[in-house]
Amino acid sequence: YRRAIEVEPGYWVAHNALGGFLFQRGRTQEAASSYRRVTALAPANVMGFSNLGAALQLSGNFDEAARAFERSLALAPTSDAYSNTGTMYYYMGRYLDAQQMLERATKAAPNDHALWGNLADIQRASTSRPQAEQSYRRAIALAEEALRLNPEDAVSWAQLAYYRAQVGDAAGAARDLARARRLQPELVYVSYYASLVALAAGDRRAALEQLGHAIANGYSSALVRHGPEFGALRTDPEFERLLGAARRPGD
Repeated sequence: YRRAIEVEPGYWVAHNALGGFLFQRGRTQEAASSYRRVTALAPANVMGFSNLGAALQLSGNFDEAARAFERSLALAPTSDAYSNTGTMYYYMGRYLDAQQMLERATKAAPNDHALWGNLADIQRASTSRPQAEQSYRRAIALAEEALRLNPEDAVSWAQLAYYRAQVGDAAGAARDLARARRLQPELVYVSYYASLVALAAGDRRAALEQLGHAIANGYSSALVRHGPEFGALRTDPEFERLLGAARRPGD
């Protein structure tokens, strides 16, 4: 990839390919540098700004990530762009702005259960708990429908388990999480949602154990440190130990 860039430094596709290579290997700060070059060479390229935002987010540079996602949204107001921007606001504590973005995302893609789950998370964080439960139940119905079509989707089973846990259905959450684990037990997002399901059940030890698996498999320590969903664990010494042992973003 670097040789391709040397041959034709103004070819944005090569910079984007290098960024993708680096991003997939957790070298998010280096990936962000490549994506910045993409946005300079192709300032109307939505993908460049979206990729830059993702790399910056995982690096913990939330302010700049928000600006990149906002630029992507301005260029193409899709459900993904609304969701990315809203998710970034969520991590920045801008819950009302985040809620507006996710509401627009669900209008643009009303059958996407993940968008409804994200909206519910934001509503819960902003103390709109009755609205949050309605959104979680909408996410449950949509996830069930999606899994009837694709029952091998481990991430959707883990997400469904999480939604059920948030509305107090502990038995259903345990059943769906077990299904996700049978399909792909080492998948990073299976561990991530398993941690949140355990946390909803009040099992801090299991939550920390599963969170450790997620971080070890590549989940961003920056998102763990700042995510409101892990607020209940921040006073636990094991939480800090997990973050301290994690590979730093960009290493």
